Amino acid sequence: VAAPPAALRSLWMGPLAMPIVAIAGAVLGDGKVMFWSRAQDGDFAKDRTHTATYDPATGVMSQSLLIPIKHDMFCPGTVLMSDGVLMVAGGVTAQETSLFNGTAWSVGPKLNIARGYNTAVFTAEGT
Repeated sequence: VAAPPAALRSLWMGPLAMPIVAIAGAVLGDGKVMFWSRAQDGDFAKDRTHTATYDPATGVMSQSLLIPIKHDMFCPGTVLMSDGVLMVAGGVTAQETSLFNGTAWSVGPKLNIARGYNTAVFTAEGT
């Protein structure tokens, strides 16, 4: 079997120095990887989440604190939708969903049933 072209090969490397203790993560549509943690080290405040975004093309790691959406994304379900929007569902604030369009977060619809430690799937029907 021939090796895949260089552009399609993956690369494993050593650990990353991260500004947060990541509890979950997702590959974004632009190839960056976003991680998030609980509200604060040693605290489970239910109105914020710390994120770190890693750009493997540049090696740059950035950090932000999400307060306006009031969603603690500790142990949520995640799905990257066909339009490139990342949906984060549930977690500590278990009825919340949040949407990331690549540049900004917005509040999504409430879940019908609150949940944490869940899995999310994007279906062919777009739901």
